[in-house]
Amino acid sequence: MPPHILGNWPRIEIIFSCVTTAKPSSATAPQDKYDRLSKLKTLLDAGAITQQEYEEEKKKVLSE
Repeated sequence: MPPHILGNWPRIEIIFSCVTTAKPSSATAPQDKYDRLSKLKTLLDAGAITQQEYEEEKKKVLSE
């Protein structure tokens, strides 16, 4: 008899693992901070955010 009739199926295992992605290199980090701060300043000047919101976000960017 063929093995599949007797329930002797070949065993297949699939293993998934979580992989963390690499952080961007530190060479791009200062430019990224500069860009983010520039965008915040633009929003402040346009009146889209308040001075307080600007200061809070600025602290977050600079502390990273």
